[in-house]
Amino acid sequence: MRVEELADRLEKLDAVGESTNALVEALGVLRDPLLLWRVADSVVPYPKIMGAIYQRASELGASENTALGYLALSHAFDGDMDSAAKVLGSLPLSTRDPVVLAAWVLLGNGIPEQIDRLEEGLRRCPGSIRLWRMLATKALRAGQLDKAREAHLWLFTHEVDHREKDRLAKIISEHRWA
Repeated sequence: MRVEELADRLEKLDAVGESTNALVEALGVLRDPLLLWRVADSVVPYPKIMGAIYQRASELGASENTALGYLALSHAFDGDMDSAAKVLGSLPLSTRDPVVLAAWVLLGNGIPEQIDRLEEGLRRCPGSIRLWRMLATKALRAGQLDKAREAHLWLFTHEVDHREKDRLAKIISEHRWA
């Protein structure tokens, strides 16, 4: 089963109120943590699905920190910052996990603090496309054009997703950053 198909199946199961156990069972087709994380990236806004992904990650012996990071991200995207903070509260402050750092960024109080947290995250994890994408978006929204330019140009050289690279090229061209 393809990652996209599994993500769609999980969303449908969640929409009809299936139990977390049913979601974990659906995830049973995955034997590789890297595939599990790709599914997680597709369904990150759904806390119940992320709970199932956390359980499946545990069964696979995958990184607990990454699984908790995804769970915290799902709560943050769902607007439940208290739950996200509780999940992150159990993780070390010195983490280098880009998923955990992304969730920590979202807990920042406003875009300026989030940008500061992104810069700290990139000092810990300088090659994280996830964090560079967040910095590019937040700096552009905040009108911090030097930071936005740096992030977009870095991403353009390192991005592997062709659709994302096309989007970046358009933004870079629009702002005359080339």
